[in-house]
Amino acid sequence: MGVQPPKSPSIVEKIYDTTIALANRVVSPETRAKSWENVSGFARENPLVFSFLALQILASTFPILLFLAFCAGAIAVAAISAVLFTLFWIGVALLVLLPTLFVTISLGCFAWAWALVSFVVARYVYRSVWGEEGSQALVRVKNGSAEVWEGKNEKVNEVVEKVKEVILSCEDVDCVGMMGGGMELGCG
Repeated sequence: MGVQPPKSPSIVEKIYDTTIALANRVVSPETRAKSWENVSGFARENPLVFSFLALQILASTFPILLFLAFCAGAIAVAAISAVLFTLFWIGVALLVLLPTLFVTISLGCFAWAWALVSFVVARYVYRSVWGEEGSQALVRVKNGSAEVWEGKNEKVNEVVEKVKEVILSCEDVDCVGMMGGGMELGCG
């Protein structure tokens, strides 16, 4: 008879080895040995109490594990439901937000375009009335005579002539006026 190859471990032996390896990670073998000595000492000293407690633990383990599994399932269902509930209402809020943003962005673009067109039109009207650079006229009136010191276009000069007629009615007054987009007169 020859040497037989080593027998492969059974499933029970694999489970036992895995359990021992996991137990060694959680609780050191020395601590487990000390606990086992304490429990076996208690069992030798109080066999009736130990057998009662052992049967209670054995009988209660399965219902406790079922309860813990139920709690874990309930927590998982609640968490999934909360996430789905939250995602649903976020989707509803997006259905309100997106059209609102479209309207407000459109209104913002319209207001910007309106302001731009208003500026361009106002600049065109201003330049057509007062000239390309804007016109000013400086008028000096002294002792009944008025002179234009500076005028940049004909419309300003027309306005200055009308103002000179009004100012000339103040005979002994020294007035200097600047006319442009508005008119300021200073007399002294």
